[in-house]
Amino acid sequence: RSPSKLVSTVALVVLAVYAVSSVMYPTLRIRYRLTVNIADRGVIKTGSGVIEIEYQIGTDIFQSLGGRVSGQMHGNAITVDLGADGLIFIIDRSNSSSSLTRTFRYADLSSLPLYIYKPHVDSCEGPNFCLKNQVVRLQRDSPPPMALPPEALPAMVRFRNIQDPHSIEELDPEALERTFGAQVHFDSAVIELTDEPLTSPPNNWPEWLKTGDPDKEIVSSEVHYPAPKWREDLLGLRIHNFRGG
Repeated sequence: RSPSKLVSTVALVVLAVYAVSSVMYPTLRIRYRLTVNIADRGVIKTGSGVIEIEYQIGTDIFQSLGGRVSGQMHGNAITVDLGADGLIFIIDRSNSSSSLTRTFRYADLSSLPLYIYKPHVDSCEGPNFCLKNQVVRLQRDSPPPMALPPEALPAMVRFRNIQDPHSIEELDPEALERTFGAQVHFDSAVIELTDEPLTSPPNNWPEWLKTGDPDKEIVSSEVHYPAPKWREDLLGLRIHNFRGG
C-alpha cells in the first residue's frame, strides 16, 4: 500500500470517528448577558457581561444510566465597581468543567440560564438526559429577559485587599449592608440570552487575576483561614472561577 493511500485511509478513519463522536457527544452552547445593579448611597452601580456556557452532552443511553451533563464557562466574572468600597465579583464557583446533575442549583454561572429559564423548557423529572432537550429548546425559543431575585444570584465575593487573593470573602446579596453599610444594597439583576461577543476582563481587575495561571488556587483547600469563614464549596477556589477558558 502506498504512503498516500495509507494517509488517506487514516484521515477517513479520523473523520469518521469525529463524525460519530459529534453525534453521540454533541457540544451545545448558550450565550447570555447577566446584568447586576447595586444601589450605593443613592447611585446605581452596574456590572454587566456576556458569558457562554459550553455543554458537552453524552448519549441518551449513557445519561439514562447515570451519566452527567458538563458545562464549561467561557467569559469572565461579572464585576460591579463600588469605588472606594472596591469590586464585587459574581463568579462561577464550579470547576472549569463542572458536573451538572439533574437538580440544578443557582450556585454557578454555568447552570444559571437553565435554572432561571426552567419554566420555558421541558420539565426534567426523569433521567438527566432530558437536559439535552432543555438546552436545545432554550436555543430555539430564545425566551425574553428575566429578572433575578438576589437569592438566585451565583456566588458573590469581594477582596478586602484587591492585591491579596487570600483576603477574599463571600457576600450575601440579600444583606450587603452588613459589609458596606446601610446605604449599599442589591437593586436588581437581569439575565438575557444573546449572541453578542464575550465580555473581556475589565481594566480595573488586578494583574494577578487578569493574567495569572487559571489553575492557581485563591482559597486553598488544604489551609485553614481563621477569618472570614467560607462555605465549603468555596474552598479550592481558583482563578478560572473568575476567568473562564
